[in-house]
Amino acid sequence: MSDRGTTATISVKNGRVSEAVIRAVADAAEVDPADMTPLYDIIDPDALDRLFRPTPSVTRDVDSSVSFTMDGCEVVVSDNRTVSATLLSQVEA
Repeated sequence: MSDRGTTATISVKNGRVSEAVIRAVADAAEVDPADMTPLYDIIDPDALDRLFRPTPSVTRDVDSSVSFTMDGCEVVVSDNRTVSATLLSQVEA
């Protein structure tokens, strides 16, 4: 059974979303970023940055997000440039 644990959320005003992913996962999993799986082994960081690059305020008909698992965390990147990483832990029944 999967149980949600610690969540780290970062709102990216300036900078790269891919860097925020690394910080959020490190915070949620309480690990040093140098000890984590490289982001490029999971998802293309340049493509992620292009997908969520800042744009002028535009009304969107559809909200979008990308989610994936990295180092035991569920990562969600939202179109408002918010990155959330939630530590997933196994609970014995």
